[in-house]
Amino acid sequence: RVSSTPNSIISNCWIENFSKEGILTQGSGSTGTFIFNNEVFSGSGDGIFIDQNNSIISGNEVYNNSWNGIRISSVTGNLITNNYVHDNDFANTTTYDGITVTRGSRNRIIGNRVSDNDRYEVSIVASGGTPTANIITFNDLNGTDRVAALFDEGTDTQIGHNITS
Repeated sequence: RVSSTPNSIISNCWIENFSKEGILTQGSGSTGTFIFNNEVFSGSGDGIFIDQNNSIISGNEVYNNSWNGIRISSVTGNLITNNYVHDNDFANTTTYDGITVTRGSRNRIIGNRVSDNDRYEVSIVASGGTPTANIITFNDLNGTDRVAALFDEGTDTQIGHNITS
């Protein structure tokens, strides 16, 4: 957990069997966290939960968590790239997603491999606010255990060059 700490690095960790979030960043002073090359799995909550601006989440494998693989909420300017996010919401509740942005703006989801998450591979959710100008591009979104590849309740979301199967 990173709380109110700017420019932190979380890397090369193996995080499993946790009771809430595997990795959690939050607080007004927590900006610019770099989360890379971690394996986050088999937890009872979100694999990675970002509640801060301007962070980079890259090169992680996030899987078999009860809730979302990666969730960012009410924040701006984050980059989620080159992650492998799969088999989250393993209880098949059709409630949680691979990567989800809730009420966030100007976040970029680029070049991830996202598969077999129970509801959506990637979602942009309003949930009490309007997400604006998020980008979802060059992702590989596939699998059979899902409702749909993408879900978007935002405005001015740029979606393109994604592979879906």
